[in-house]
Parts: sequence; C-alpha cells; structure tokens
Amino acid sequence: MFWVNATNTARFEASYNVIAETIELPGREDPKSNVMQLVRNWLCNRDSGNWILILDNLDDVNMDFLRQNDAASDISNS
Repeated sequence: MFWVNATNTARFEASYNVIAETIELPGREDPKSNVMQLVRNWLCNRDSGNWILILDNLDDVNMDFLRQNDAASDISNS
C-alpha cells in the first residue's frame, strides 16, 4: 500500500520519492532521472505485483502538476 499526499506538487513528488526508495527502484538516485516517471512505469508494470495507491487530499484531478506527469489520465482511467 502506498500513500501519496496530493495536496500540492511538492508533496506529491515527495511521496513518489518515498515510493521509489521503498521499492528500491533502480535509477532513483540518478539526478538525470525523472522519479515521477520511473514510479509511474513501475506502477503500470504487471510484474510489479498487486498494490494499492491512496491519493490523499486530491480534490481536483485536473490539477496542473498531475497533468504534467500524465497522472491525471491514469487516475481518471482507474
């Protein structure tokens, strides 16, 4: 189970960084990598197993920071 604070961009990104650390995601420590995209790819991969993602304080799925990371379409389609 992963808990993501979606109050604002900084907290959303911090939550994704925690997920990357928790699952020891390869590439997370590379300063050139996009951790948001790495986590998204991992979550979308069937080989990652079963998980639950809780988006806390997400009042508007049309928030700019969600659109920038393609997360809004993932949330809307789930």
